[in-house]
Amino acid sequence: ILQSSGTTGSPKGACITHANCFNASLLIQKAQQPKRQLCFSSLFWGTGFNITCGLFLMPEIQIVPNRDFSIDAFIEIVEKYKITNTMMAPKYLVQLLTSEKVKLSNTESLQSFMIVGALLSLTLRRKFEETFPDKNLTISYSLTEVKVSFSKPLEYKTEYSVGSLLCFNLSAKIIDDDGKSLKNGEIGEICAKQGAKFIVK
Repeated sequence: ILQSSGTTGSPKGACITHANCFNASLLIQKAQQPKRQLCFSSLFWGTGFNITCGLFLMPEIQIVPNRDFSIDAFIEIVEKYKITNTMMAPKYLVQLLTSEKVKLSNTESLQSFMIVGALLSLTLRRKFEETFPDKNLTISYSLTEVKVSFSKPLEYKTEYSVGSLLCFNLSAKIIDDDGKSLKNGEIGEICAKQGAKFIVK
């Protein structure tokens, strides 16, 4: 049982089946292909999810620190263990993008950032592109519930676009208040459905 991060509304308890975990691990593998993974997160959602997926992904190294996020701790772990992939909330990314220490550190091993738990603004996405021009950025929405991720968000220069849908065994659509499917550029509700059953408690 995991507590969702709240991208779909108020956080909720979710009973994750084996099929849910398998689908999620395949999605993360497609998005990141993690080898040496680092996840700074509260235990009740991101970390628990990351540990579960690690059972299927079997990265060389998977680090879930038992201390709060800090720039110094992030740099220390990335440099020492040559981290290739990291999963974090936008508030942590903000700290990285505004730190002079990051610019002076050795982050060459990093290949991919997965952002979960909240909206990542266009301003931050552009700042990411400036700070980490050679790194991949994936934004995940409803990762606990239905495992939806959006890749290459930097190709889309509007505030609310988060890129192309990246999914495994999942369908999604954008609808208006009447349930009608919307076209590109229109704002509406994201509806997603995966093959594995999602159980809300």
